[in-house]
Amino acid sequence: MRYHYYAGRLFIIFLVALVLYFQYAPADKDGEPEMAYLPYLQEVFEEAEDYEYALEDDEWSVVLDADNNEIGWFVSTTPYLDDIYGYAGPVPLLITVGEDGEIADIVLLPHDETPGFMTTVKEEGLLEKWEGQTTEQASQMDVDTVTGATMTSEAIIKGIQRRLEMVGYEPVATAPLRAADITPLVASLVVYLLSLAAFFKWAGFHKKRSVFLFLNVLVLGIWTTQMLSLSFFRSLFRMGLPWPSQPFMVLLLLSAILFPVITGKNHFCSYLCPFGSLQELLCRLFPGAKLRIPSQFRPFLSRIRLVYLVLLVALVFLPVTITLENMEPFAGFRPAAAAVSTLI
Repeated sequence: MRYHYYAGRLFIIFLVALVLYFQYAPADKDGEPEMAYLPYLQEVFEEAEDYEYALEDDEWSVVLDADNNEIGWFVSTTPYLDDIYGYAGPVPLLITVGEDGEIADIVLLPHDETPGFMTTVKEEGLLEKWEGQTTEQASQMDVDTVTGATMTSEAIIKGIQRRLEMVGYEPVATAPLRAADITPLVASLVVYLLSLAAFFKWAGFHKKRSVFLFLNVLVLGIWTTQMLSLSFFRSLFRMGLPWPSQPFMVLLLLSAILFPVITGKNHFCSYLCPFGSLQELLCRLFPGAKLRIPSQFRPFLSRIRLVYLVLLVALVFLPVTITLENMEPFAGFRPAAAAVSTLI
C-alpha cells in the first residue's frame, strides 16, 4: 500500500510538471533561428559585422565585414542535428571556414553538458583537431573520442561529420567501422543480458550477484556512463527519444518502465543502475560500515526526500539553466569531470 501511495504521488507530480513544461516551453518557429551568431563569429573573424544566414540545410551561411564583403562562411549543427546527444543533450556547434577554404575554428554554442566533461574535451584539444583542414578533409577525418568524456566528445565528432556531409561531401559512413566505435555498446549489451539472466535466475547466475554488481559499476558506470540521469530526462522531454544516437539509453528507459508493469518487479534499479550497484557492492564488502539512521528522524527525512524529488522533477521540465548533474550522484563516476558538490 505504501508503494502505491508514493507511486500515486509521483504520478501526480509528473502530470503537474508536464503541464508546466508545455506551458513554458518555447514554440518552434520557422525561418532564421533566434540565436544571435554574431558574437560567436567575432571570436573567429575579428572584422565580422554581420552575416547572412542560409535557411537551407545544405548551404553555407556567409560572414560579412563592415563593407558587406564576404570574409568567411559557417554552418551550425543546431537545429538540424539536435538528435545527436552528448551526456546531457545536444552539443550545438558552429563550424567556421576562412577565405582560404579551410576550417578556421569549431565554436561551442550554449549547451547543457556537464562543465567537467566539456573542460576535459577542451583540455584534450578536441575542437582544434579540424583546424586547417578543408571541409572535405574534415568530413572524413578519423577522430578518437576523449577518455573521461566519451559521450560528449562523440556527440561533437558526429555533429561535425554529419553537418559537413549535409553540405555536399562524401558521407563518413562509407569509412570502415572501427572496433573502438562499437566496443562500448557491445559491452553494455553484455551487461544487460547478464542482468536478464540474474533477474530471471537463469543458470543460477543470480548467485553470482557480487560479480555482476562489479561489472555493472565498471561498464555502465565508469566506462560508458550509461545511466538514466536527470540530464537524460530533461533532454528526453525537450528533444524526444535519442534512438539514433543512444539506442542503449532507450533500452534502459524501456526496461525501467515496462518491467515493473509486466513483472511487478523493478529491473533497472535492482540490476542496471550503477549507483545502486555501487551501494550494494560496498555493503557486501563492508557489512559493518552501513550508517544506521535513528527511527525518529526517518519521517522527517522522508518528507525532505519528497520535497527534493518535486524540485528535481520541476527542474527537468522547466526552462532553467541549472546544471542538473551537480544535483545527482551519477557524474561522480567520472571524478575528474564531476563538481565538488557531486563528489561530496
